[in-house]
Amino acid sequence: MTPAGTAIHQFLARWDIHNPALVEALVDCAKPASYEKASVILRAGDPATHVGIIRRGLVRYYYSSADGKFWNKAFYTEGDLITAASAGLTNSPSPFTIEALEPTDIVLMPYDRLAELQQSFAELGELVARMITHAFIRNERREAMLLTKNAEQRFQRLLTEEAHLFRRVPQFHLASYIGIDAVSLSRIKRKLEN
Repeated sequence: MTPAGTAIHQFLARWDIHNPALVEALVDCAKPASYEKASVILRAGDPATHVGIIRRGLVRYYYSSADGKFWNKAFYTEGDLITAASAGLTNSPSPFTIEALEPTDIVLMPYDRLAELQQSFAELGELVARMITHAFIRNERREAMLLTKNAEQRFQRLLTEEAHLFRRVPQFHLASYIGIDAVSLSRIKRKLEN
């Protein structure tokens, strides 16, 4: 099986979908893409035309302002699906940027072809619905955490639920992700170490 086929097969298996014909149809429309560290995969304001599965690497989603400030929305690693879903589903510009934080290999599949395949494969439409539900719940929990928890509680949540990020994501990006600055994050880490 090709690297793209393996990535697609493994991704579908994570969602308990085991249809070889669907894997083959997705592989037929997939194309590999590679990005260097700090490369933009999708820029805010651009249309989201593809969905990607990360084969290797790490990406961040972030919002930015005209004066250069940024706010990290999410991080994704191997086996994760990436896209600007709201932009792809509504045919509107991406509200955020997707950037490679490490050298990253992705399997890209076009939205229009995926929409066509949903007509032939019911489980693909069901998968989309399940993934939207999963993303909604994740985003709602993150919103609640940012709005109702103090900085130390947000850091503790990060340690508990996304500890893998500490090995790969720079501290200033993690600080932005939990809504604090890097100095505050260092202070919290020192406090908890003592």
